[in-house]
Amino acid sequence: MPKFPVLLLTLLCCSLPASARPLVAVQSGQPTGAGRVVATITTLQGSVHMPGVEVELRTASPQATVLAKTTTDGSGLVTFPDVPPGRYIVTATRPGFVPRNSAEFDVRANDTSQVLLDIELTFVMPEVEVRAPLPASPTNSVQPVSMSDMLAGSVFETAPIEGDDFQSLLQLLPGVVRGPDGRLRIKGGQPSQSALQVSSASLIDPSSGDFDLDLPGQSVESVEVLANPFAAEYGRFSTSVTQVRTRRGTNDWAIKPGNLMPRFRKSFSGVRGFEPRFSMRGPIKRDRAFIAQDLQFRYVATPVKSLAGEPDIELTSFDSFTRVDTVVSARHTLGDTDREQWEVDSTGKERDPWQRTNYLLCKGLNDGELYTFTTSSKGGLDAVARLCKDYAPFMATKPNEWPVIEIGTDSYAHPNKDFGRIKVPTFKIAGFEPKATFAPDLGEQQDADVDELPEVAPAPKPAAKRNRI
Repeated sequence: MPKFPVLLLTLLCCSLPASARPLVAVQSGQPTGAGRVVATITTLQGSVHMPGVEVELRTASPQATVLAKTTTDGSGLVTFPDVPPGRYIVTATRPGFVPRNSAEFDVRANDTSQVLLDIELTFVMPEVEVRAPLPASPTNSVQPVSMSDMLAGSVFETAPIEGDDFQSLLQLLPGVVRGPDGRLRIKGGQPSQSALQVSSASLIDPSSGDFDLDLPGQSVESVEVLANPFAAEYGRFSTSVTQVRTRRGTNDWAIKPGNLMPRFRKSFSGVRGFEPRFSMRGPIKRDRAFIAQDLQFRYVATPVKSLAGEPDIELTSFDSFTRVDTVVSARHTLGDTDREQWEVDSTGKERDPWQRTNYLLCKGLNDGELYTFTTSSKGGLDAVARLCKDYAPFMATKPNEWPVIEIGTDSYAHPNKDFGRIKVPTFKIAGFEPKATFAPDLGEQQDADVDELPEVAPAPKPAAKRNRI
């Protein structure tokens, strides 16, 4: 007995003749009496062999234990070797197909069980998840006020458009098509369901609902289609609003003719079309009144090729558009519109002079003078916002009192090391004073002439110590 393990090890390690190998296999304890399962996965009633199908071999017991799992090859075949005798089922799954189980079958020792399983196609609904970030608005609304598509009037000069009015330009926008009757349909609606605004004036034919204006092409500054605008200013529509902005006069006179060359017939036998235009813009009174005048003559001869002799349908029209703009006061217009005069930062980027600005009216407790704290920087705006947040809880408990604040300074390191540390103001509520203290000052401001802006006191230089006001 002690020598048997040594003899067995010797037999396993040495090279044996073929006639001796079965004896070694029996003595080594390898499994005997196992069967084999060969499964064929098809679809379309067996006409197509399915590769890439996940196949599981399960026991037919109530627990349905999974013994093996594999994937079919290019011929739709899968083999499970060394399967103990028993009763089994085969499960086939693949995306886009209905999972299916085979009928129960028996596996016998030293035998091959053939399984044919046909799976059916199914429709898989694709899942698309769209996440929209919340806009930084007070209402946290994910619904925009309006969505629009816009084209500039300069497209007339570059795009090959059939026609030279703003309705021809509209067809370049998505969702705008011309129906069989020649009328425009916007966003799938009827022609009478849209609204037209030209320089904020509504122009709709009350009888037909169509656009009741034809503008010369050179008068159009831009064309914009607002789809489903929610603002109350856009009324009398169901599908969309078309806004046409016209060109205004400037401080410099400009005279521009155009389209002076006619279109001829074949072999120069006649004129097919002639559409000259003329534009003039300039000041009536510099910086006060402006005029823009656009004229266009149109002659177009369109042949009817379906009739004998191809007779022409002639269209002759004359369009004129005049716009006059006046500026009652220079305060009604925004200056600094010339970008070349804007200041630039250290990176060479232009700085828009029209920035959001906060004004904080204060009164000194010691001298009784009025001061206006003005800021448009991020640090200043944040300081005013924090002050409002700190004062909000006292608005209900102290409705007849104004806060007394201490003005101080703080600083932070700018991400750009070239700027170093940036100083910012701070406001701290130190007490409260009756609103009656400000009543005389507010009354004087109300009686002042509103046509003249009050002079703003220069901001005091930041002091090392906090000052109480």
